[in-house]
Amino acid sequence: MVHEVQLQIFLSTVTAEFGAHRRTLKQALSLPAVKVQEQQD
Repeated sequence: MVHEVQLQIFLSTVTAEFGAHRRTLKQALSLPAVKVQEQQD
């Protein structure tokens, strides 16, 4: 089944302070209909 992206989320935080949290958030928010991008992507 192909899911159409219905929501896009852009994460932008200071890597030195929040890099690990940003990766965790990206993993937690990534769903079939959700496209999550980090500033470095």
